[in-house]
Amino acid sequence: MAPKVRKLDEKYVLDTFIARTWHQAKRNRFYYQDPKTGEFLEFNETVFIQYLSGEGFFKSMEAAVTKGKAGLSQEEAKRLRALSWKEFLHRVIRDKQVDWVGEIGGIPKGLYVDNGYRCLIEKGPVYVEPKEGDCSFLEKFMSQLFPGIQLYIMEEWIVRVYTLKQQDPHAPFLCQIPILVGDRDCGKSLAKDEIFIPLFGGRAADAISFITGSVFNSELIRADIGIIDDQNFDTRFDQDVTADRMKKWAADLNKRIEQKYQPAINVHAKIPLLVILNTGSKNLRLLPDLTEDIRDKVLAFLCGKAEVPTGKNHELEIQKIIRKELPAYLYRLLHKRNPPPGIVSKGRFGITSYYHPELLKMREEEDYAPAVLELVENYMALNGFAPGWSKTSGELFQELTADPDRRTALISLCRNPKALGWQLSKLTRIRPERVEKACGKHHSMLYKFSGEPVDPTASTKPGKETDGKVHLG
Repeated sequence: MAPKVRKLDEKYVLDTFIARTWHQAKRNRFYYQDPKTGEFLEFNETVFIQYLSGEGFFKSMEAAVTKGKAGLSQEEAKRLRALSWKEFLHRVIRDKQVDWVGEIGGIPKGLYVDNGYRCLIEKGPVYVEPKEGDCSFLEKFMSQLFPGIQLYIMEEWIVRVYTLKQQDPHAPFLCQIPILVGDRDCGKSLAKDEIFIPLFGGRAADAISFITGSVFNSELIRADIGIIDDQNFDTRFDQDVTADRMKKWAADLNKRIEQKYQPAINVHAKIPLLVILNTGSKNLRLLPDLTEDIRDKVLAFLCGKAEVPTGKNHELEIQKIIRKELPAYLYRLLHKRNPPPGIVSKGRFGITSYYHPELLKMREEEDYAPAVLELVENYMALNGFAPGWSKTSGELFQELTADPDRRTALISLCRNPKALGWQLSKLTRIRPERVEKACGKHHSMLYKFSGEPVDPTASTKPGKETDGKVHLG
């Protein structure tokens, strides 16, 4: 039986093309989604006319107009194509407008309408599909990299992020920021490249420039996971800015997209942030100060040393093993895991906050606050100021920068009075016996200094995080 031939319908051809087309007015660009590949293609009038001609759009129209004549004149054919283009413009510009075109982490390909914005997502994430099987290597690797209770916390985080990404694009995506600290070559970067990035969609971007203060984030917004990996970036970043941006990244449902030559928009995105730091690095200053407003937003792990194969082509061998086992490992996490009590939280992030106590000590060793206090106490001793000497952060900054012997040292630690105030406020928490807060005139904050350093072995930093044990909460 001969195949049925579809009768050519010009309206159907045009309607089908328009149904797959969008227009972005800001850049005056047209985008067509190829029905075979699913890719979004930019086009213009010439491509549009070529498509219609290839689909036979003009054939029966020419036949109806010519009525047996040799064909349309060049001018008539040109007019017919112009009328088709005008009809296309009218319908697409009227009904198929989009505000933004690109990729948004965790959002599938297609038209995405959120927060009043119409976004054309050109490419979506590609996830690992769970499948039952053997994952003995990965189980051992992860238990060594995250010893003790840390393994259950990390696995709960993986399950939460993966599950939230599979839900409706508009479903809330709130997750904490894991901070992995460990010795070089302990396995944390391997876990990043071969486990976290593939599990969460396959696209990663460097988040350090945005977290430390940059405005444009178009590369980061396209990623399925943002990464800060220990590297030689400027260690003089403003800790207040980095902590604030981490808090916003973890807690804000919407992300602001700022891309050159495109309007900024605020839409929901599903992009977790992962921070990887080496022990002994000055970049440990990226570990946020454990204040109440950030305590529930970070999971700070002290990584162990994971054993991996060595020898010739060992990196390719490891990669091959992990890629083979990853679907089975994901299946085990989703269906066969039994976390101990106390890991899952009823809070908005779903996981009890965690900060390894040893990291607090490491963080303090790299902190600027103790150096600021030493600078102030030496200044007090030199000038014979009595205990209880007090200044606001602005007054202290002005006084110390007026001293040629201390200006350079202070500026290297705190670039302005605001940064100095942040360090002084921190000192009231970690050195309360040497720095106190007091309310001054006009409700300005005064900082009172004892001027007398104490024996560091006589007391430890207060709080349950410094008793040498691992704590949740």
